Amino acid sequence: RAEFIAADVDDMRVIPDNSFDGVFSFSTLRYVPDPVRSLREVRRVLRPGGRAVVDFPNKYCPWFEFLKFVMGGERHIHDHTYSTAQVRRMMERAGFVNIKARRIIFFSKLFPANLVLLYKAVDAMAERIPGFNHSAGIIMCRGEKPAE
Repeated sequence: RAEFIAADVDDMRVIPDNSFDGVFSFSTLRYVPDPVRSLREVRRVLRPGGRAVVDFPNKYCPWFEFLKFVMGGERHIHDHTYSTAQVRRMMERAGFVNIKARRIIFFSKLFPANLVLLYKAVDAMAERIPGFNHSAGIIMCRGEKPAE
């Protein structure tokens, strides 16, 4: 059974502690002024052992600023990008354990299909270069609320 609730991620007092087995957030925390505070709220509403899966935009992805420029989009005041190390630290500071972070390629439907394979090939080769910061667009991160 799934239950969907909408609430302000910075203040979810309407949701009791230990309410959910899992929380999924996509393209949300990049816009909040204090993502660690928001992650603490997510952890609070999780049951012990519950999992949160959240995404963050990769600061090393070359596409974000380019697409905003091309499409004429303005930067939101709290629109932040992060490295994988920063994401892990935020999850740790929020009290999560067993943290796993993975960069994934995420394409807009506007991206030309014939370039997707080329980009994936270049990105796969680049991942093998030690110290190279991957250019995938999204960092997906999973963390668990410690079992009590």
